[in-house]
Amino acid sequence: MIIDSQGRLKEIFTKAYGLQDDNVKVVFEDSTGNLWLALDRGISKIEYVSQLSIYDDRTNLSGNVQTVIRHNKGLYAGTTRGLFFLASPHRFRPAAGILSNCWSLLSIEDSLLAATSDGVFQVGNKNKNNIKLIDYPSYVLLQSHKDKKRIWVGTREGLVSLYLHSQDKNGHWAEEHKFEDITQEIRTIVEDKKGNLWLGIQTEGVLKVDFPGSGTIINYKVTQYDASNGLPPSQEVKVFRTADHVMFATEKGIYRFIEGKERFIPDTALGNEFAGGENGRGVFRIVEEKKKNIWLHSLSRNFQAIHQPDGTFDLYKKPFLRLPDAQVNAIYPDPVEDTVWFASNDGLIRYDTTVKKKYDYDFPTLIRRVWVNGNLVFDGYKLDNDPQ
Repeated sequence: MIIDSQGRLKEIFTKAYGLQDDNVKVVFEDSTGNLWLALDRGISKIEYVSQLSIYDDRTNLSGNVQTVIRHNKGLYAGTTRGLFFLASPHRFRPAAGILSNCWSLLSIEDSLLAATSDGVFQVGNKNKNNIKLIDYPSYVLLQSHKDKKRIWVGTREGLVSLYLHSQDKNGHWAEEHKFEDITQEIRTIVEDKKGNLWLGIQTEGVLKVDFPGSGTIINYKVTQYDASNGLPPSQEVKVFRTADHVMFATEKGIYRFIEGKERFIPDTALGNEFAGGENGRGVFRIVEEKKKNIWLHSLSRNFQAIHQPDGTFDLYKKPFLRLPDAQVNAIYPDPVEDTVWFASNDGLIRYDTTVKKKYDYDFPTLIRRVWVNGNLVFDGYKLDNDPQ
């Protein structure tokens, strides 16, 4: 048990949390703040002063974590087992009524929306009385920056928009428009500076939806781009808006679109390592935070691209090498705390940016003996007064 200076209980670590045994004989704190516990059965180490902490089955968060969001100061996580909320510092509870795979969450003022395999729900107050808005499987939610009352929804059957009508006194969202000419499964959506949409689809290439009318869904134009426009062939493309433009992430790296030429070229904004091309490093997720730093998940590894005054980015990865070698489905910079959340197949991982950790330590090395090809060439250094 860990208590503060006033004797108030802060945390309890038990077998349920991962200890081999609950009977702790001795506690030792090392020079880096780690706790070593001598138990009835073995030894356990707790990295107590750590930037990283994990929420999983031990904290009642079950399933692969797909998404995470802050809503009305509470923390919600969507997993393959449904929707959960953080009820106490180390314990999640399921949100009533949402039990299927929860792919995406969106918080708009007092509204929390969940895109699930059973459709889109508006989560009710106190996680009760949920309202179903869409009946078919849905994967991504995006609030329009052109019209804050509109939400774009990527579903298994194409693109749908929801709208919050002012005359709706209950504040319920309702389906506004279903794009009948877009039938592909949509997994990612971004809105560019002009209010046009880019859609990441399960099949090859991407879709662009141009809206000539201001704030209305009329006379729109749908264009599909693929390998003939410079994208890698037979590749799913995911779309993200970062570094003041739309990025197109593929297994061959990141691309950007050249307006007017209708072509995609390798995007070097995050460095040549991630630029699209035959030797480009595959990228799965990209997110920009309020400080203009960019977080990305690539080949089961996580990176922070730190924004520099000249507009370039420096890559930082050392703290994240400790994370499990597992797919990260969403990266969420917390707007309330100085933390970043990684929703992964191995649980929900919290990265505390306020904890400063030294990763490079000097340590003394004593070489006692050296053998080369079976021959002893050094048998230790002997002082004059050493016993023979």
